[in-house]
Amino acid sequence: MCAAGGGGTHHGYRLRRIVSATTMRAGYPALIGSEWGSGEKQHEATATLGFQTSKPVSSSATVNINPVAKITGSTGPDGGIPDDFERDWPNQVNGIWDYGSALTRLQGATGYEGNVSHALLEIPQGATTPPIDTVVVADTICGRLFGC
Repeated sequence: MCAAGGGGTHHGYRLRRIVSATTMRAGYPALIGSEWGSGEKQHEATATLGFQTSKPVSSSATVNINPVAKITGSTGPDGGIPDDFERDWPNQVNGIWDYGSALTRLQGATGYEGNVSHALLEIPQGATTPPIDTVVVADTICGRLFGC
């Protein structure tokens, strides 16, 4: 499973943090591998997850980033994701774009930001594929001097 996600702001708001989370609602732990874009001061988030089968297989994705910020990821719960989504947290992979401590109206991003993430999930042979859900959550701040 591959997610390349993010979001932007309008009407004077600035983006402080955005998380795109993906999970498989299997009811059992199925996550056997994960990867996400990472680093700081990059203009592009890129991640590739490769694994061995009878023939080599890989999955990759890219998201452009401007301005630069910290891009990272995680597995399991993330504080910004709704609780009902996180009931299947053992299979959850999060791609995170984080401006950092954007506490004033002049900090944060005004464009589209995001990250990429990959999850390798094991489904028993002969089983039907469980539902896969994705959610994107943004943390914003008003960037106008006299309010938004």
